[in-house]
Amino acid sequence: MDRLRSSLLEHRRLLAALCTALAVLLALTSVRRPPDQVEVAVAARDLASGTVLSADDVTSSLLPAGAAPQHLLSSDDLEGRRVGGPMRRGEAFTDVRLLERAARARPWRPRARWSPPCPTSRTPTPRSCGSPSPAGPRWSSHAWAWRRS
Repeated sequence: MDRLRSSLLEHRRLLAALCTALAVLLALTSVRRPPDQVEVAVAARDLASGTVLSADDVTSSLLPAGAAPQHLLSSDDLEGRRVGGPMRRGEAFTDVRLLERAARARPWRPRARWSPPCPTSRTPTPRSCGSPSPAGPRWSSHAWAWRRS
């Protein structure tokens, strides 16, 4: 114990300088100005896929400029847009998370069914293009391939 006490007394000026430097460092970091912040439009609640956004679904949040995602949308651009996938509360609205506006969205219609063109006179004839010869090849509609009967 005497050895520790004598060691502290010998180096008391060095210990005082270290404590002072630590106090100045802590004081400077506490008064440092906060990073630049950006106001971001975020989901006010959990949103299911396909939800058409209203004013109740959107709120704003402050994020540090370095942490904010790119391609953010403003809250003015969000009303009437459809969510492309499920979103959690607090998730930022970006251009890839939303579909086009619901008012301009076209209803889904099935495309015309594609059928293979009728072959020329050199190739064997499928059943849909006329009457094939009984001994000739048959058209397989499941595999889209020719097979011999």
